[in-house]
Amino acid sequence: MCLKPLPLFRFDEGRLLVSTSEAAFLLKLRDQTLRKWAMDGSGPIQPLKIGNRLRWRLSDIEELCK
Repeated sequence: MCLKPLPLFRFDEGRLLVSTSEAAFLLKLRDQTLRKWAMDGSGPIQPLKIGNRLRWRLSDIEELCK
Protein backbone atom coordinates (compact mmCIF):
# COMPACT_ATOMS: atom_id res chain seq x y z
CA MET A 1 0.00 0.00 0.00
CA CYS A 2 2.84 2.44 0.74
CA LEU A 3 5.52 3.87 -1.44
CA LYS A 4 8.72 2.46 0.01
CA PRO A 5 11.23 3.38 1.18
CA LEU A 6 9.60 6.44 2.69
CA PRO A 7 12.89 8.15 3.73
CA LEU A 8 13.74 8.76 0.05
CA PHE A 9 11.13 11.52 -0.10
CA ARG A 10 12.44 14.96 0.72
CA PHE A 11 10.30 17.22 2.82
CA ASP A 12 11.30 20.48 4.42
CA GLU A 13 13.34 19.78 7.52
CA GLY A 14 11.10 19.71 10.56
CA ARG A 15 7.93 19.37 8.50
CA LEU A 16 5.47 17.22 10.40
CA LEU A 17 2.31 17.55 8.27
CA VAL A 18 1.52 16.96 4.60
CA SER A 19 -1.44 17.80 2.40
CA THR A 20 -4.03 15.25 1.33
CA SER A 21 -2.51 14.92 -2.14
CA GLU A 22 0.99 14.38 -0.70
CA ALA A 23 -0.31 11.79 1.77
CA ALA A 24 -2.21 10.00 -1.00
CA PHE A 25 0.94 9.88 -3.12
CA LEU A 26 2.98 8.42 -0.26
CA LEU A 27 0.31 5.83 0.54
CA LYS A 28 -0.43 5.00 -3.11
CA LEU A 29 -4.08 5.88 -2.59
CA ARG A 30 -6.46 8.34 -4.20
CA ASP A 31 -7.11 11.72 -2.60
CA GLN A 32 -10.78 10.78 -2.37
CA THR A 33 -9.96 7.76 -0.21
CA LEU A 34 -8.24 9.94 2.38
CA ARG A 35 -11.06 12.48 2.32
CA LYS A 36 -13.55 9.65 2.92
CA TRP A 37 -11.46 8.44 5.87
CA ALA A 38 -11.56 11.97 7.28
CA MET A 39 -15.31 12.39 6.81
CA ASP A 40 -16.52 9.11 8.25
CA GLY A 41 -13.62 8.24 10.56
CA SER A 42 -13.20 4.84 8.93
CA GLY A 43 -9.50 4.99 8.08
CA PRO A 44 -6.51 3.75 10.04
CA ILE A 45 -5.22 7.34 10.33
CA GLN A 46 -7.05 10.62 10.83
CA PRO A 47 -6.01 14.10 9.71
CA LEU A 48 -5.85 17.39 11.53
CA LYS A 49 -8.19 20.07 10.25
CA ILE A 50 -6.43 23.42 9.95
CA GLY A 51 -8.90 26.04 8.85
CA ASN A 52 -10.85 24.19 6.19
CA ARG A 53 -7.89 22.11 5.00
CA LEU A 54 -6.86 18.60 5.99
CA ARG A 55 -3.28 17.90 7.03
CA TRP A 56 -1.88 14.44 7.67
CA ARG A 57 0.87 13.63 10.17
CA LEU A 58 3.99 12.18 8.55
CA SER A 59 4.50 10.07 11.68
CA ASP A 60 1.07 8.44 11.14
CA ILE A 61 1.88 7.75 7.49
CA GLU A 62 5.26 6.24 8.39
CA GLU A 63 3.66 4.05 11.06
CA LEU A 64 1.02 2.85 8.61
CA CYS A 65 3.75 1.93 6.12
CA LYS A 66 5.58 -0.35 8.57
